[in-house]
Amino acid sequence: MMPVSEARSSTLSVNASEAHAAPVHAQYCRTDVLQLIPTSVGLVLSLGCGAGFTELALKTRTPACRIVGVDLDETMIDPQARGAFEQVVPGDLETLELPFSDGSFDALMYADVLEHLRDPQAALRRHRRLLRPGGWIIVSVPNLQHLSVFGNLLRGRWPEEDAGIFDRTHLRWFTRKTLLAMLEGAGYRVQRVHRNLRVFGMPQHRWQYYINQGLVRSHAWDILWWMKDFGTFQYLIVATPANGAR
Repeated sequence: MMPVSEARSSTLSVNASEAHAAPVHAQYCRTDVLQLIPTSVGLVLSLGCGAGFTELALKTRTPACRIVGVDLDETMIDPQARGAFEQVVPGDLETLELPFSDGSFDALMYADVLEHLRDPQAALRRHRRLLRPGGWIIVSVPNLQHLSVFGNLLRGRWPEEDAGIFDRTHLRWFTRKTLLAMLEGAGYRVQRVHRNLRVFGMPQHRWQYYINQGLVRSHAWDILWWMKDFGTFQYLIVATPANGAR
C-alpha cells in the first residue's frame, strides 16, 4: 500500500439550521469534510445527503461544481439546501440501483453514512464503478476506539444518543484498522487519513470545547502520539480505486 498521509483537526460539525425530518446526525454542515474537497471538483455524488447543509456549503464555496444527492427520503432535504442539488435520487443505498453510467462522477461522498448500513463494504464496492478515472471517495465515520467508549464501558454503560459515537441508529462500528481493512476489501487504496481529535466527543460545556481546541492548537497530540487512536473522535478518509480491483 502507498504511504498514507495523516492530518488532524478539532473541527466541530456546525448545525446550520433545523432540518424537517432528518435525524440529528444528518442536520450538520460538515466543515471538516469540505476542507478535504478540492475547489476543482466537478460532479459529486453525495450518498446519504440528509438535510443537505454540507452540500449547500460546497456549492456556495465552489459554484461551478455539480451535486447529485441520494437519500432514503428526499423530503429530509432542507428547503434552504434544495437548490444546491442538480438531482436527488430517493432510495435505500444498499438496494438501490443508481441510474448513472459507469465513470459518471469525480467524487463520491459518504459523510456519516457507512455506520448506518447493514453491509457498507458491499455498498462501497457496488458504487465504485461510478467513479471517473482519477476519481476518489471521501468517508467519515466515528471511531469506536475513542476514550469516551472506554469511559462508558468501565461504568457498565452504552448510552443511546441522537448523534456521535453512541448514535442509536448505528448498525456498524469501526476502529482505524477495521475501517482501512474494509476500504481495502471494497477495492480502494487509502490516500489520506484525517483525524478529528477530541477528548470530549460531543462537548456539553464550554470548558470541554476549549480543552478540545487547546490540545490541538498546542500540538499536545503530537507529544501524545501513542494516544492518538484513543483521542480520535472521527476518521475522515480519502481513497481511490485500487488498480485491478474487481
